[in-house]
Amino acid sequence: MSYQELLDWNWTAPRDRAARLVQGLDEVPVAIPHVEPSDTTATLEPTDTTAPTAILCVTSHSGFGLHLIGTVCRLFPGYFPNFIFVSTASELDLERYVAWARANALRADCRAAHGSEVIPALYETCRQLLCEYPRGVVIIGKAIFREREYPWSAYSSMASTLERRLLFDDIQTLVLPITVPDSQKT
Repeated sequence: MSYQELLDWNWTAPRDRAARLVQGLDEVPVAIPHVEPSDTTATLEPTDTTAPTAILCVTSHSGFGLHLIGTVCRLFPGYFPNFIFVSTASELDLERYVAWARANALRADCRAAHGSEVIPALYETCRQLLCEYPRGVVIIGKAIFREREYPWSAYSSMASTLERRLLFDDIQTLVLPITVPDSQKT
């Protein structure tokens, strides 16, 4: 076995499998308890900057991010009146999260994180948001796989690195597990 084959077998193949499994979340419906869908999405902007605020670090618009929202709503029903989405993804992706949240009667807004590196850009944007929303809690999703652990997947490494950096600056941070179904054929 060549070095490249060994590298592919130990690194690339599991990473790609993890990514395909996470993409399977796009097909799993997201349920938000105690919320009636709304047709008046334009009026659902965060209004009270002193209220508890969920600052959700998300990737491009996907089932993973939607399940993160659902997990927050199930674990803390009614606690967070505001949801702010933060990402280095495109503005369109962020706007899709906001539209989905508002369609589910959640007060939502977004902030794009800009920078050449993802973690420093997210970190700085979260710090700025906490000045605006002092009762904010940064929430990060971490993919949990039943079959095996993929510690080098982008979801695990980003969650751990960003959490460590925020916590060392005394920024309230939660990493929530997002269970990834393993029934997908990959």
